[in-house]
Amino acid sequence: MTVNMVLPGRIDTDRVAALDRAQADREGTDVNDVRARSQAAIPMGRYGRPEEFASVVTFLCGVPAAYVTGEQIRCDGELVGSY
Repeated sequence: MTVNMVLPGRIDTDRVAALDRAQADREGTDVNDVRARSQAAIPMGRYGRPEEFASVVTFLCGVPAAYVTGEQIRCDGELVGSY
């Protein structure tokens, strides 16, 4: 048995869009401003795509990763620095 974790950052999903919208409502600002600020805080400068996250999960669930265990794999555009 393997046990791994995939740690997503800001993935461009309906949930993240709702969070951005709620933040804009709280601030009384435009949702595009909130999104731009959030993306600016991500070293890759954008939200991840769902298919990018899914690819990581698919790899870990497949035969090529059968010997990988105990790992925490970030899929976050280096939102949480690794240095």
